[in-house]
Amino acid sequence: MAELDPKDARIAELEAQVAARDAVIVELMAKVEALTARVAELEARLSQNSSNSSKPPSADAPGTPRPAKKPTGRSPGGQPGHKKHERSLLPPEAVQHVIELVPQECKGCG
Repeated sequence: MAELDPKDARIAELEAQVAARDAVIVELMAKVEALTARVAELEARLSQNSSNSSKPPSADAPGTPRPAKKPTGRSPGGQPGHKKHERSLLPPEAVQHVIELVPQECKGCG
């Protein structure tokens, strides 16, 4: 067998080191890509609140302003034509006592 020239041996040694470093670089680049994707996912989760997810408003951070309601054009309260929901009066025989309330002063003129 022919002996290798010291230069050829050194070149082979350096090529092996370069190949090992290339493998490490490929591995590290894959880790960087995975971690970048994980950071993006966590930042997206961190920016969620009740207006852009299924979280309830009570899960929002304290002091978070509530989104303004869009006006519907209707006035608040019962709408015209809506059936009333009120308690019915008791029959007179079921009443135990009656208290008459009469104002001391007239609300309009005092």
